[in-house]
Amino acid sequence: MSDLADLSLQNSGSAKKPQDLRQFTTQELYNFLDSFDTILSDCDGVLWNCHTPIPGALATLKELQDKGKNVYFVSNNSTLSMKDFLKKLHTQGFPARKEQIIIPSLVVVWYLKSIDFKGEAYVVGTDPFKNVLRENGIKVAPPEPDSVKEDLAEVVKALQDVPSIKAIIHDFEPNYSWMKIMRSIVSLRRDDCLYIAAALDNKVAVGAEHPLLGTKVFTDIVSEFSGREPTLTGKPSKLLKQYVYKNCSIADPERCIFVGDTIQQDMGFAKLCGFKKLFVSSGVTSLEEVLKEEHLRPELYIPSIGGLLPLLKNLPPEDARAGRKPQ
Repeated sequence: MSDLADLSLQNSGSAKKPQDLRQFTTQELYNFLDSFDTILSDCDGVLWNCHTPIPGALATLKELQDKGKNVYFVSNNSTLSMKDFLKKLHTQGFPARKEQIIIPSLVVVWYLKSIDFKGEAYVVGTDPFKNVLRENGIKVAPPEPDSVKEDLAEVVKALQDVPSIKAIIHDFEPNYSWMKIMRSIVSLRRDDCLYIAAALDNKVAVGAEHPLLGTKVFTDIVSEFSGREPTLTGKPSKLLKQYVYKNCSIADPERCIFVGDTIQQDMGFAKLCGFKKLFVSSGVTSLEEVLKEEHLRPELYIPSIGGLLPLLKNLPPEDARAGRKPQ
């Protein structure tokens, strides 16, 4: 059973409307801050939309880190290299370390090494994604030719099986092609070939009005024609949960908050991990949409994580808390 199917079968119970952080009293804000040690955040649609920063978002996370909270970035976006991620965060004012960044390519590497993978991986993904695999000792199979003669006999010849390919790995790829999809299907006819999907997003956040087509439509085609379901390494997968628990030293999931703008990927991953769910509507999903999914309904809401910054800045000093009556 897939990770997405697991989530849909969980008992929804009587879902409550999420609490709006903007409506919290001073005492409730203090209680909120006292309720967690670690905050994990999605990036696209939460911190930025493509190259446009969401006002105050990273400043909020920096403020929380300055208050002693552990901050991590968990993204399904592997179009950026680790160097690019660090540069983007630093440029926007957050002094991130590479240990704080979790992207699907790193989880793929961790998984393949955990099973002692041998052979070549055929990767449908961006160069930064492939480079992470190469840098960690995973052999990446050569890509398909840029063009093939428009003759069926030549096409069949070009698609002869390559037995050295032992894994098909799909991620976001702006240069998807029929040949890449068919190469995946041909290789997956063999039982000794793994099928891995780094992400299964329906949409890619570049702004709420015009999201891009995500990877799921293409992996669904491969699944339909190969009869194989991929092992997922991005949100909301069990493998990512294991990776996060290990690398973020999660001791008590109830003292963790996950911030996201998508239903299945972000709220679904938070539920899978047992984290509190903080939904923001600054990305591809509206609050109305997320409220329809009762089993993934968040506990907390704010239109943008940047909106939390003035609330934090306006809190009385810590030493003023003693003796203050709750509001």
